[in-house]
Amino acid sequence: MEEYRNRTSNHEENVHDILSGSFQTVYKYVYKNNPIVTFVPFQQKGVLFNLQLMKKGKGQLPIKNGKDVNKYGGYNKVTGAFYCVVGHEVNNKKVISIMPVYAYLVNEYSRDPIKYCEDVLNLKNPKMIVEKVLNGALLEINGSRVMITGRTGSRNVYKHAYEFVADNEHSAYLKKLSKYIDRCVVEKDVLPYDNFLELSKESNLEIYDWFIHRLSTNIYANLLKNLLNDLEKYRDKFSKMDNLLQAKILVELLKAFKCDRQCPSIKELNGNQTSGIINFNSTISSMKSVILIHQSVTGLFEVKQDLLKG
Repeated sequence: MEEYRNRTSNHEENVHDILSGSFQTVYKYVYKNNPIVTFVPFQQKGVLFNLQLMKKGKGQLPIKNGKDVNKYGGYNKVTGAFYCVVGHEVNNKKVISIMPVYAYLVNEYSRDPIKYCEDVLNLKNPKMIVEKVLNGALLEINGSRVMITGRTGSRNVYKHAYEFVADNEHSAYLKKLSKYIDRCVVEKDVLPYDNFLELSKESNLEIYDWFIHRLSTNIYANLLKNLLNDLEKYRDKFSKMDNLLQAKILVELLKAFKCDRQCPSIKELNGNQTSGIINFNSTISSMKSVILIHQSVTGLFEVKQDLLKG
C-alpha cells in the first residue's frame, strides 16, 4: 500500500511538472510582443471599378473600348483581382515588375497572360515569372516581411507582417486614453485629467517616447521610417498639445503596428496623413532582395521563391 502511495505521489508530481511547463510555454507565446500571425491570400472579387464617371483626362478605364480617356473620361479605382510577376524591357534594359491583373480582364489574362501584358499593361517583350500572386500574399522585400494589398499609381501598397502586442502596463494606459477621448466627445469639451486617475501629460510623453523606441527597432524602422522621423521631429510640438490631441495621437499610433492597411491619422502633428503608408515601386529589379513566401496555415513552415532570379 505504501509503495502504491509513493507511485501515486510521484505520478502526481510528474503531471504537475508537465502542466507547469505547458502553462509557462503558453504564457511565453501569449505575452510575446510579436506573435506569429498568418493571413489567407485571396483573389479580389466584387465591384470592378468605381461606378462614378470621371471627367475627360481622368480615369483608368475607358467608358467603352476605343474611347480615349483623355477625350471622354473614364472609370477610376479599377479593382485588381491579383498580381503577376513579369520580366520585360524598359529602354532596352531588362527589369522585373509586380503588376496588377484587373478583375474585369481576368478571363482575357487567363487565356493569354503574355498578350495581356503586351496589350493592357503595354510591356515590351514580357516574360512571365509568376502568373498569380494573390492579394495578401506574403513577400520579403529587402529583408522586411510585407503583404501586398493594393496599388496607387506606379507603386504597390503593402501592410507589414509584424503584429505587435503592447505589454499590460502600456495597454492599460492606452485603454484609459480611449475612455478619456469618449468622455470628451460626449461632453463636447477638452476635459482636464483631474478625474482620470494616472493620466498625465508626463505619462503621455513617456508613451510617445515608447512608440519612438518601438519604431526604431529593425523590423519597423525599415518600413515606417517616415513615421519615425515625424515623431522624432515633432516631439516638442506634441509635448505642448492639449490633453485631447495628445490622447488622440497616441491612440492613433497603435494603428501603425497592426497588420492591416489602417494608417495613423496624425495630421495635427505632422500636417499630412501619409507617414504610415508602406509602398514600393512596382518595378522591383533595383531592390536588394524580393522573396515570395508560400506559408503554411500555422506560419511554422514556408517555401521561398526568389523573384529577382526570374
